[in-house]
Amino acid sequence: MLKEIDIGHGNSGAINIERATMILSESISTAKTNQKIVAVKIIHGHGSGALKRAVRSFLLKERGRFRAIVFGENYTAFNKDAVQIYNAIKESNPGFQDRDFRNGNSGMTIILL
Repeated sequence: MLKEIDIGHGNSGAINIERATMILSESISTAKTNQKIVAVKIIHGHGSGALKRAVRSFLLKERGRFRAIVFGENYTAFNKDAVQIYNAIKESNPGFQDRDFRNGNSGMTIILL
């Protein structure tokens, strides 16, 4: 199963980077305790790019916690990690379709737990 975390489109407007990384860390920790969740899609949006850079930097620093990290623009059939993530989600949810796969959406990042 895929869990989506949207930290780029808060109801109260812009979110500061420190708060976003705290939410991200907590959400990933919670997802890791649920054996049904195999991957997490983080929607950070495009905006100025500051949140995207912060999210990706955080994930890269924490990379030992994940089996794979794929930036949205690389989430295609030509990236072995992207295919591994997509197949893991599809295996846990046979009807799964992801509109971001093959579309180069740089406003998201996906990780395999």
